[in-house]
Formats: sequence, structure tokens, C-alpha cells
Amino acid sequence: MLISSGVILVAILLVIFILIVTAVLVILLTPRLVSELRLRSRARHDYRIARGTQHLQQLQGPLSQLKRDIQARPGQNKGDQA
Repeated sequence: MLISSGVILVAILLVIFILIVTAVLVILLTPRLVSELRLRSRARHDYRIARGTQHLQQLQGPLSQLKRDIQARPGQNKGDQA
């Protein structure tokens, strides 16, 4: 009976130790994980914005040429056809 109570005591102490270590790891690692998730989200957002800006810059030349072409053809606009 004495041995089994000692084994139970050691098992309980081991479980308590594991719970304490787990709690410490969660406390220490959670802020880092949250900051990494925020940083990753911000990087994705910045990438989307940069790609959109790049696409806009690529379209500015053709759009300005189209605008010049439309302005250069008087009488062919929708309002002038009636």
C-alpha cells in the first residue's frame, strides 16, 4: 500500500509539473505567435496593395493613349451620333 501511494504521489507531481511547464510555454509563446500572425497579415495586405499599384501603373500608359484617341476623334462619341 505504501508503494502504490508513493507512485500515485509521483504521478500527481509529474502531472502538476507538466501543467506548469505547459502554462509557462503558453504564456511565453502566445505573444510571439500573435505578433507573427499580425506581421504575416500585414505583409499579405502590403503585397496586395503593391500588386494593385503595379497593375495600375502598367495600365496608365494604355489608358492615357486610349483617352487621347477618344479625344482625337470628334464626332464619333456617343453624344455626337444622334
